[in-house]
Amino acid sequence: MRSILTLFVLFFFMQVSFSQDQSFDELWKQVEDYELEGLPKSAMTVLEVIRAKAEAEGDIPQEIKVLLFKSKFALSLEEDAQLKIINDFKTELEGNEYPVSNFIHSIIGNLYWKYFLNNRWRFYNRTNTQAKVDKNDFRTWDLRTIFDEVAFHYEESLKNGLQLQIDKIDKFDLLVINAPNSRVYRPSLYDFLAHRALDFFKTNETSITKPRYKFEIDSPDFIEDAVTFSQLNIQTPDSTSLQLKALLIYQDLTRFHLKDSTPEALVDLNIKRLSYVREHASFPDVDDLFLQTLQAEKEKYPGQEVSGLYDFEIARLLVEKGKTFDPEKNPDVRWKLKEAHEICAKVLSQFEESPAARNCQILMEEIEKKTISIRAEHLIPNNKKSRLLVSYSNHDQLDLKILPLSRDQFLSLQNQYRAEDQFEFFQKLDMLHTWETNLRNEGDYQSHRSEIVLPELANGLYVVLAMPDPKDNRLFAFTTVQTTNLALTQKRGKTWDIFQIIDRNNGKPIKDVTVTASFTSHRDKSYSVTKTTNNKGEFQVKSTSRYYSVSFKAQKSGETAFYDDYYIRSNGRRDRPKTLSRAFIFSDRSIYRPGQPIYFKAIMLKNDGVSTAVISDEKYMVELRDVNNTEIASMELQSNDFGSIHGSFVLPEGGLTGQYRLKFSSQTGKQEINQSHYISVEEYKRPKFFVEFEPMKESIRLNDSVKVKGEALAYSGPSVTDAKVVYRVSRQVNFPRWFYWYKPWYNSEPQEIAHGETTTDKSGQFEIDFIALPDKSVDRESQPIFNYEIQADITDINGETRSKTMVVRVGYHSILATLNLPDKLDKKKKDYQISIDTKNLNDEFYPTSGMVKILKLKSPGRVLRPRIWPAPDYQVIEKDDFISQFPNEAFQNEHDKNNWERGEVVFESDFDTEQSKTLDLGNIRRWKSGIYVVELEATDAFGETVKDQVKTTVYSDSDDGPSDDQLFVLSTDKTEYKPGDKARVKVASAAHTWVTVDIEKDQKLTRTEILELNNNSNFIEIPVEEDDLGGFAVLISLAAFNSYQTESLVLNVPYPSTELEIETNTFRDKLKPGLEETWSFTVKGPEGEKVAAEMLAGMYDASLDQFKSHDWYFNPFPKSNYYSIGIRNGSRSFGTRDFRLSRRDFGRRSYHSQGYDHLNWFGLDLFNPGAYDQYLFKLRRSRNLSKTGNISGLVNDSSGPLPGVNVMIKGSNTGTQTDFDGMYWIDANPGETLVFSYVGYMTKE
Repeated sequence: MRSILTLFVLFFFMQVSFSQDQSFDELWKQVEDYELEGLPKSAMTVLEVIRAKAEAEGDIPQEIKVLLFKSKFALSLEEDAQLKIINDFKTELEGNEYPVSNFIHSIIGNLYWKYFLNNRWRFYNRTNTQAKVDKNDFRTWDLRTIFDEVAFHYEESLKNGLQLQIDKIDKFDLLVINAPNSRVYRPSLYDFLAHRALDFFKTNETSITKPRYKFEIDSPDFIEDAVTFSQLNIQTPDSTSLQLKALLIYQDLTRFHLKDSTPEALVDLNIKRLSYVREHASFPDVDDLFLQTLQAEKEKYPGQEVSGLYDFEIARLLVEKGKTFDPEKNPDVRWKLKEAHEICAKVLSQFEESPAARNCQILMEEIEKKTISIRAEHLIPNNKKSRLLVSYSNHDQLDLKILPLSRDQFLSLQNQYRAEDQFEFFQKLDMLHTWETNLRNEGDYQSHRSEIVLPELANGLYVVLAMPDPKDNRLFAFTTVQTTNLALTQKRGKTWDIFQIIDRNNGKPIKDVTVTASFTSHRDKSYSVTKTTNNKGEFQVKSTSRYYSVSFKAQKSGETAFYDDYYIRSNGRRDRPKTLSRAFIFSDRSIYRPGQPIYFKAIMLKNDGVSTAVISDEKYMVELRDVNNTEIASMELQSNDFGSIHGSFVLPEGGLTGQYRLKFSSQTGKQEINQSHYISVEEYKRPKFFVEFEPMKESIRLNDSVKVKGEALAYSGPSVTDAKVVYRVSRQVNFPRWFYWYKPWYNSEPQEIAHGETTTDKSGQFEIDFIALPDKSVDRESQPIFNYEIQADITDINGETRSKTMVVRVGYHSILATLNLPDKLDKKKKDYQISIDTKNLNDEFYPTSGMVKILKLKSPGRVLRPRIWPAPDYQVIEKDDFISQFPNEAFQNEHDKNNWERGEVVFESDFDTEQSKTLDLGNIRRWKSGIYVVELEATDAFGETVKDQVKTTVYSDSDDGPSDDQLFVLSTDKTEYKPGDKARVKVASAAHTWVTVDIEKDQKLTRTEILELNNNSNFIEIPVEEDDLGGFAVLISLAAFNSYQTESLVLNVPYPSTELEIETNTFRDKLKPGLEETWSFTVKGPEGEKVAAEMLAGMYDASLDQFKSHDWYFNPFPKSNYYSIGIRNGSRSFGTRDFRLSRRDFGRRSYHSQGYDHLNWFGLDLFNPGAYDQYLFKLRRSRNLSKTGNISGLVNDSSGPLPGVNVMIKGSNTGTQTDFDGMYWIDANPGETLVFSYVGYMTKE
């Protein structure tokens, strides 16, 4: 709980008020009176009096306050008030000097910035202009201008910096809303104005301008200690950079506060500067450097409270790192939370009442926070043990109870939402089992996973209730489980849904089950039907257009099971039209200038589902429409014998630019064609040159200097000389394919490691040099490859810019070796070869020698279902006990073949890719059936080991059952079939299970078979017919060991080839200007026969691809692969469910954040009228609320005043609340006690 840190109670037995300057107070009271009465003009007359008085007395704060009030009233009195107010402030600049001008510049900068924030989208949609459209109207400015103006005024507000540092902010109390302790950290007028400017310069919108020499926070010097940072000579050609200006202000502030006699202001500033640099840095290892600097700065203040502020930042960084802990992905940060906890405990013991200690206390509470989540299988077999997965932190034990439920109690529990009601409900239930289990806690404060065994349960419904502390009912978790051997699956159909009841232990269909289906529609219409399963365990329910929720009750031989939340509705699939028509449209270019001609051609085709034909002798309307969809021109064309039309339009001169379209529509109604082809019309400047990088052929080592060569050439041939080349190099990590067999997926974000500028020489060439720095956090043994992406922008002397990207790959090793082998090897074949490809990391062939081995993988020796959740990192069940209780479950991750141990070597051979890139396997008949790993190992020129691995499966049709104790194997005798064939599908399982096989053709279920398997295989033969062209599906489903597996196997029956064979006789792809060329082609049919065909050819300027690429697409009615309408779904009868967690009264406290003095706008806000309403509301409250009482006071915490705190006289109903400013008034008698309470805070008397 958070305590109320400061409580001021002032005892008054009479109300007394006084003022240091009665005259000004009287005048301002008149202004406020007029303001409350809605008389701004009258208030303005009083403001003139105040202004004259202030000028006469030289009272600068009063003058500035008058300006703010006049601007506020102008909003309601003037038209175009926003523009006039800012111009009035600018006018005031002409007659005022320090410090009035500094305040006004700061105010104008803030007003511009607020306008941008309220109109961001307008600015980002505007084009930059060479000059201001209207220098006085900021509403017409472009994005760069508004940012430049804001920056200018904030910079001007800091002029006369030495005097600003001398003047204390206390002189300007009239204009400032004071925050507690603010002036300890920001005592001067310079602090006040500089931090107002920093609020702008630190914005994340730093890319509004992109100069060639863009400033980057790219040096570790920026995150050095305060003294070193203050002495930096920060220089850059990018004078407009907001980040640069922020750092310069931080530097000036640091130099200023290094002279302080006390360290508070410097430490507060330094932490903010370091955090800002960390957030925006582009140099590597920023977090390590951040930590080093924090630790070094802390050592400068031994025994002082401010050292605790550095400690807190260190601890917070460690917590941030510690929260990324993962036992597999990131185990190295496991103890970071404990380290942070120890740092915080030390701060708390040394500086108990300090701000750092308060924050450390909250951080410690966050580290110590107890968390728990539990998962269970929600349907489990009768009288068999199951498990819970418990994920927890900072818990030592767990109390568990199992409570039987009736069906009515189960339904009642679903409607209990309040934790109190849930717990009361559980108290009324009978208890079947209760026990306590210890949770392993090694004091690292991390989250860990463990498994707990649930006892055997008879058929029925149960609640599993878990409580970390059985004496504390504020934290508990529960779920419902059902024990039954019956499982329900669903297959959706167009008019009927097919349900099947099977044994969840082995998949055997169960016949003669009585099933009651209860239907409820969204209109609460309900009814029930009773069904009985057939010999395949199936029953059907008719689909309707109305949406129904269905619950099922299944009964057989004394066993009852319930299944909820199924849904019945027609699948809504519509049959495709029998004939589809389509136009394929081509234009000579993708981008045009106004006034240029457009040449187009279209080919009209139709498809009846079997064959495709041209649409000849059909009339079409072709329209040219502009960006506003206005018709520019049109023509009517008739298709020829080849189904094509062609024509041209001329784009209008001086017309709109943007996206145009050619719209094609059939005119007779015989064919439904209504299509468009889009083109761009722009006033573009034709590219004059292009850029190419030279391939990287040599091998490079990490930490070596890399030299990338490029060339800029004009399209007309000459080199582009003296062009500026601005580049940046970023690094990203990739891993070999075998890395992901053993490790979780790793995502690498690009990190910039170099940038700079050079120029092209007299031959148009340039070079980019950088050091191939590795990411040291990546394990070297994983053979990472670092991709260094070079992005170069080349600008010639005419200002035209072209961009080019190249990737250079560097690793600890210098070559890549890649193995290639079929996924499956048939023992009876003797011609298998291993293909070996060796290249350098930049894809150039590199001859290499080494060794290849093939090893048999050792299976677990048990038939295993897939693990229902990841293996726990804290496995408290002994391995032998686990296997004894769960013989078909993986103890760790041995269900995954990637984790299997290597066995005997069956093949070993040297290779040398300079001599041959293949190895013959020879006779593999004697190899055992099963899964093998092929391993390659070689040594590169630097002595580094290079590896590759692939897996393959060896099999034989004569195998009785699946190899390696696999639960399920599915295969076919061919990869594709033709009408007249018989497809032979092999289904195998090492378990005793029943498999449901559905044959689906043309999205209709044509056949269902049930296969019993018992460590053997079985075959299904399916005749392939003419109607099967395009393919059909074999859908497999089986249950085993309370798991459910499905597989959809599409058998490929390809359509006969209709592709034309085109032979090029004469063709040149490059011609000199003015030359004529004849291209000659021979066109043949798929069988080599002569055919009559129409050809479309075109030539265009490829340089226009710089703006918009130009491609022709022609793939008439592609014959897509067969897709199934759906497999049997068992997700509601199998799987896991999270416990519902009830956690009460565990609030989280917020960190202490030091508030700072800020400008009092007195309700002035040009863009938010609500700000003035809030100001008036507050003013009325201060005037009109009954503030009588013999006791008054202020309630605040470390962040400032607290409104809404309850103040009660103890033992009575008399009380009040603090107002907006944290003030309260109450009548109380001597000896009575006041009680202060607030949500989330400790009650205080």
